[in-house]
Amino acid sequence: MGAFLSSRRTRNREETEQDPSLPYLVSPGAKERGEVQFKSMHPEPVSGLSVANSSTLISWSTNTWIYVYDWTQHSILNEFYMPQKAAVKVVYNPTSQWLLAGGRCGQICGWKWPMGSTSVVLVPPSITLAKHSLSVTGLASNKFHSNLLVSGSRDNSVHIWDVETQKSLRHQEISRNLVTDMKWLGGEEGDSNTSSCVLQSSEDKTLRVWDVNTCSVTQQTPPKKHIQLCCTSDPNGYYLLGGSGGHGQGEGAELTLWDRRVLSKGPLKEMVGHKGSVNGCLFLDNDSSNDKLVASCSSDSTVKIWSTTTGGSVLSEYIGGGAGPVSGIVSPSPETLAASTFNEGVYVWKLVSDSSMELRLRSKY
Repeated sequence: MGAFLSSRRTRNREETEQDPSLPYLVSPGAKERGEVQFKSMHPEPVSGLSVANSSTLISWSTNTWIYVYDWTQHSILNEFYMPQKAAVKVVYNPTSQWLLAGGRCGQICGWKWPMGSTSVVLVPPSITLAKHSLSVTGLASNKFHSNLLVSGSRDNSVHIWDVETQKSLRHQEISRNLVTDMKWLGGEEGDSNTSSCVLQSSEDKTLRVWDVNTCSVTQQTPPKKHIQLCCTSDPNGYYLLGGSGGHGQGEGAELTLWDRRVLSKGPLKEMVGHKGSVNGCLFLDNDSSNDKLVASCSSDSTVKIWSTTTGGSVLSEYIGGGAGPVSGIVSPSPETLAASTFNEGVYVWKLVSDSSMELRLRSKY
């Protein structure tokens, strides 16, 4: 195993890394705008993306490798190897320093990774949490509960874990609740009012709010017409956002905004415009505006930014050149947006909102 990992690591670097001192400029004037591009380090489709900090992103492919990458320095900090099948979801908790990955094999693998440590491939994982019988499709972590992890699976179950003791503290199974995504209510930072709640999307076309203290559902949206593939909430935990699966010419590929204080009144807004399934969504940090903005990514190769006031799209970025489906979207900082693609690695943009809103490419890897 050690020889294989060593050769795999060397081969991957030789194939995918380019000298950062010789960037390929993507367009005339790109250097002045800070736009640089490097050859993708992902030999396989990138299936997801998460944030370690404002300069560090975690991405994973349909193979069994997870990469921690400093996009500002254009350097790989770490590579982690899933011992069985590929990762589906990955989260990092900077307080506990656990990097945790839920796999297609039903196991959750964990590595202790102090922020900033480099050039270490940790195999096997430090811990393995094994209670799910099918793919782990949802993970949520929060700084107020640094040792807790919430996981969800296609086996219809949700588990609350103590990562340090490697024990499942509580769990519940709900018929037909095939979990598709999980986010801590209010985000990974959360606050005192939302730090014990987790939002979950499901193939049964609903969103659920879970109380991690009891592992019970406290709220649930009415079912939509199509499967809910992703979910998120605003920093206060008041507004919920779900993204739907779609088919054909965008039938069902929509974002739905809910006010969790009045769920029975139905959605506040439905944002329609994607032509393929919505694979990721998030609230943008735009406190200077009264209009909350949200971003989404889709299998139609686009990233869109929406007004929650009007429900209309204020920006649409088509990632051409055969990028394929956009599988994940994150915001490492208020002025930065990043997305993972099946065929062209990870894009990082600067979000500019002067007279009009635009995305300026900062890095691609």
